[in-house]
Amino acid sequence: MAKSETMPSPSNVPNSNIDDVLNDTEIGSVIAKNKYLFIFLVVGALLAVLGWGAYTHFKAESDIKSNARIAEYKIGPLANFAADKLEANGLLQEYSKLSVELKGYNGLATTLIVSADALIAKTKYNQALELLNNGKAEFEQNMFLHYFIGIRLATIYEDQGKVKLAIEELRSINDRGTKLLEGKTYIDLGRLYLKSGDKETAKANFEYVIDNIAENEFVKLAKLYLKDL
Repeated sequence: MAKSETMPSPSNVPNSNIDDVLNDTEIGSVIAKNKYLFIFLVVGALLAVLGWGAYTHFKAESDIKSNARIAEYKIGPLANFAADKLEANGLLQEYSKLSVELKGYNGLATTLIVSADALIAKTKYNQALELLNNGKAEFEQNMFLHYFIGIRLATIYEDQGKVKLAIEELRSINDRGTKLLEGKTYIDLGRLYLKSGDKETAKANFEYVIDNIAENEFVKLAKLYLKDL
């Protein structure tokens, strides 16, 4: 009788070892040689996804609370100031508390501008200047907010007869390369230099508008100023 053949156990089946299976392909060979690295990368990616999900979840909750706090400020102190139920210094104090509470929250930027405009509308220039200058330092890295703060500071300084300070604010906007309403900024600079008696620099600003600004209304205005020089 022929000797019966012994069937190989699964562990002895050719290519049953995972490394052998992977080595059958070029990509698989790379994975086999660096399998611990790949495991580390996969686990790291999974943790990153989970971490990002947790971050966005908690940030969303934090933003909701921050926006609710801003809404309280707007229907409370800001509305009371508009209705003459709160003094300018009181509004400034309330905004300062809000700013400390929500420090670093970008959604606070528009609240700063709205509060400053409310103070300016009632000619509370000293409080508006304090608010805007504090905001300028707080949001220093925000180029567009720097513009909106700067033009308000320039307007207040001009109204107070502080032409030199107004010029400094507008020059600061240009130095940062802000192109938002660039024509208006140069027109205003030209006007302020005329007020200061510096006709040559005023002329240079008006000429810049004519040579570099596309908006026709600013070009026409610059030509009118130049005609009167």
